[in-house]
Amino acid sequence: MSSRRSAHRGSISACAIAATIGECAIAAQRAGGDLGGIDVLARYDRMRRTDVDSRMLAIDLFNRTLLTDFLPVQGARGSGCT
Repeated sequence: MSSRRSAHRGSISACAIAATIGECAIAAQRAGGDLGGIDVLARYDRMRRTDVDSRMLAIDLFNRTLLTDFLPVQGARGSGCT
């Protein structure tokens, strides 16, 4: 992957994080809540959890392919498929 594509993905992720923070902050402000309160942080966590968990799963699976002794996976990795 080129560094340009990697930087683009990073900026998309950063934009999603900033948008979620902004959404939580605006909702808290409109409700008269504490921007750093537990309820706001819990809402942020719920909103981001799916993305974070899916990324962790993908990275874990990729790392496992690097450590496996399963011959077809080693062959695919050796041919540049992974």
